[in-house]
Amino acid sequence: MTLFDMFPYTSQIYKNKIYMPSGVSTGMVIFDLLTETLTFLNTTYSCTESQIWQDKLYMIRSSGRDLEIFDLQNETLRNTIFSISGATRTSQIYQDKLYMPVANAGNIIRIFDLQTEISRFVTPLNPMRIFTSQIWNDRLYMPQNNNNTLEIFDFITEQIRTVNLPNNMGRVTSQIWQDKLYILQDSGTILEIFDLQTETTRSVTLPNRQRETSQIWQDKLYLPSNGRFPTVLEIFDLQNETIETITLNGNSCLSSQIWNGRLYMLDYGGRDIKVYTL
Repeated sequence: MTLFDMFPYTSQIYKNKIYMPSGVSTGMVIFDLLTETLTFLNTTYSCTESQIWQDKLYMIRSSGRDLEIFDLQNETLRNTIFSISGATRTSQIYQDKLYMPVANAGNIIRIFDLQTEISRFVTPLNPMRIFTSQIWNDRLYMPQNNNNTLEIFDFITEQIRTVNLPNNMGRVTSQIWQDKLYILQDSGTILEIFDLQTETTRSVTLPNRQRETSQIWQDKLYLPSNGRFPTVLEIFDLQNETIETITLNGNSCLSSQIWNGRLYMLDYGGRDIKVYTL
């Protein structure tokens, strides 16, 4: 593969650098935020989800049982194996454990102990297709993709329950702000706002876009577009629920990061990085 055939479904920031594993092939691009230069490192697998914990980048293989661990201090790479295979598009870290709900309609949440590097899994009753998740009050909130339910996993009891949502829609990105879970329709017009206190949901209508990534900065929700729709940046004011649309140059966006008052939007094919000053 070339340097730019990346499709970065996931990215992480560590010490003034954005790390972008490839989602379709092997390799990882590192973007230096200070010098705005790119370097390339070889990896063993494609990766669709990642997390940073104690100076290490954990890159979860797009499907299968493999986890690559990249030491960010000395830039060495090693591999470990989960106890069970699965596709992963979202993950969260809670009390030194990495939680990975499956994205391929299975009944699995994989749990990887970051201290001991031992993995296990729990089996929810409902098949799950989870592409986005958030943590709030010792619980993992997992909106189902292409369904109308929200799965809520209690970290303490390891029990899971289901709450109905008003729309049967795709969901691949979400954010939490002021005790509310904001869930974007991945291709369409709906923003679901789930009150985490009352567990009630209402919907807001947005322009018709495809959305794979989102960020929150100073009471605003930033939504770069992706895919077959025009490449724009939507800015949703979380206080008054109005939206501003800005036209962008370049290709559409799969992943994003905020650093030093700037929004970095990573191109679908990895060919450019758009920078928007917040």
